[in-house]
Amino acid sequence: MKNLLLSVVLGVLVPGISSASDDAGTEKLNLVVEACHLNIGKIGGRENGKGDPRLVIYKNKVPAYDSKIKHKDATGPDFTFNDAISMEIKKGDSVKIVLSDVDVIRDDVLISQESSDLNSIKQMLNGKHEKEGSWYQCKLQKYAQGKYLVQLISSSMARDDVDATIPKAPVIGKELDVPDHLVCVWQNGKEIFTTGKAGEDCGPLKKWDRQSFEIQWKPGDKLEVGFYERDPMQNDKIFLVTDSTDNSLGLFTGTLAGGKSNSSNVIFSITDLK
Repeated sequence: MKNLLLSVVLGVLVPGISSASDDAGTEKLNLVVEACHLNIGKIGGRENGKGDPRLVIYKNKVPAYDSKIKHKDATGPDFTFNDAISMEIKKGDSVKIVLSDVDVIRDDVLISQESSDLNSIKQMLNGKHEKEGSWYQCKLQKYAQGKYLVQLISSSMARDDVDATIPKAPVIGKELDVPDHLVCVWQNGKEIFTTGKAGEDCGPLKKWDRQSFEIQWKPGDKLEVGFYERDPMQNDKIFLVTDSTDNSLGLFTGTLAGGKSNSSNVIFSITDLK
């Protein structure tokens, strides 16, 4: 109170995960390429084959991702990539994904899939895909790993939360119940943003001006947003929201609500800085 406050991960299909839409007719797919397995027994004519995995994703016949660029020394039948990429797909674009075992003479193709249908492309790039014992695994992400600018737009403290946190104190015929807003953000346990004293004596609704911060985010980061009635002795919590999922960045894409009647809120917006 106040006494005077884009990833290619190869993985399991996750229902409800969607990609981000950009301009009309174009869709941005964020992927994480996670892992693959080569069934060495299916590679013909190879003596003492140990496996030399390569996974390539083509867009309109041009490589958009080639695992050998980053993992040129990858060997063995099993390999984990954990590479994040983003691809913009428009109507008519074709995507092809090829898993192969690299050889001096020629690569042995173990899995090859191609499509120009957006829904089929999403299926190809999400989940575990297997053929004759070999497989690759990818996962679609809603947000791409990278740097973002987060803007705090406003915060609103409902009447019942004001009454619960600020003692009634008549002062010359009036009640001292003007709330001080405090908004804090933590990433993986470290505070990365606070409004500090900027929200003193602002009333039930605070429209913030030039309150923003940059965040380097990756899927799985634990993000926390706390909304408080600021007090010199001890801040009174209105609500605290936590998300450590692959889409935790979504905390900053709309309205966060909470409090006694779920009527207090904080509103953010984000901008991709890539």
